[in-house]
Amino acid sequence: PVYVGSRFFRAGVVDIAWAPDGLTILAASTDGTVALLQFKESDLAPLATPEEMEEHMQATYGDRKARTTVFAESAAQLALEAEVAETEAAASKRPSAALNARMGPGGEEAALAPAPAAATAHKRRIEPMVMNG
Repeated sequence: PVYVGSRFFRAGVVDIAWAPDGLTILAASTDGTVALLQFKESDLAPLATPEEMEEHMQATYGDRKARTTVFAESAAQLALEAEVAETEAAASKRPSAALNARMGPGGEEAALAPAPAAATAHKRRIEPMVMNG
């Protein structure tokens, strides 16, 4: 079945998810509201069995056992980012051999050519965009 709804929100929809009961859809908007759409079993086709779902997922996305994707907001990814940040912070507190090599005999920094652009690049977090229309 196809359902077209409008004027649920004042801004764009950013997420839609089925509830575990298979009869409820939740939709979230950037205006801070959430819509709950509930259906009767007669409104929808019969629920797929877990075996049918697994077969469909495997045909669409490949073998689940072969996928090792780490999502950007998973607990494992966030822990890894925190570990990297701690390591980088600790490393920035101790002088490196490269810094010591740049220092002159009296402790003043020797004249150096500017660092290449690649060395000064920063990590950027990708933010989701909402596209209306």
